[in-house]
Amino acid sequence: MKKIILIALVLFTLTSCSNNSNDRNKSAESPGVESDENQDTVYYGDYQMGPDDFNHLIKNNPIDKDHDLEFREFDGSEEFSTGNWIQLENKYYDIWEHEMNATLSKLKLKLNKEEVELLEETQREWESYHLNENKFVTTAFLEKDYFGSQGYVSSTIIATSRVRERTIKLMEYYYVLNHYQLEFDYKGKYK
Repeated sequence: MKKIILIALVLFTLTSCSNNSNDRNKSAESPGVESDENQDTVYYGDYQMGPDDFNHLIKNNPIDKDHDLEFREFDGSEEFSTGNWIQLENKYYDIWEHEMNATLSKLKLKLNKEEVELLEETQREWESYHLNENKFVTTAFLEKDYFGSQGYVSSTIIATSRVRERTIKLMEYYYVLNHYQLEFDYKGKYK
């Protein structure tokens, strides 16, 4: 009974942490239905300035668009399997991670020495949390097969969601310091 309660608690926690990526996947599963994932997102500034405002840039970013389109194609294909799904999600994890690192590099160029040191400290702490969270879930649950093979898919989606969220926060900082301009390094393969 304790195992069932623990599993339910962990599933609830994982589900709560993955709302953003689940919203993306819901829109991928339902063609023509747009996600409202950025509707409740709070940013430091008020970016209601038009088509180049921050909310619009993030909501229509090329990474999420490509992920959604690729997932739709994959979902209806003969290639659909848990292993291939994990590969697809890992691909977009890597893309978001690259975008995060590129944004960090650009952001550092806009900051003074003290600010760079604070940013680097914050990033190290975030990375430590992120890696430890992944390690905990893998060690305590995935390796013990509590969640089955779907747990590996969910774990990857949740990790991607954390990297995506951190990237967007860094992008917001850069957007403000770069005179309200932002461009993704990733250009997208679907246009």
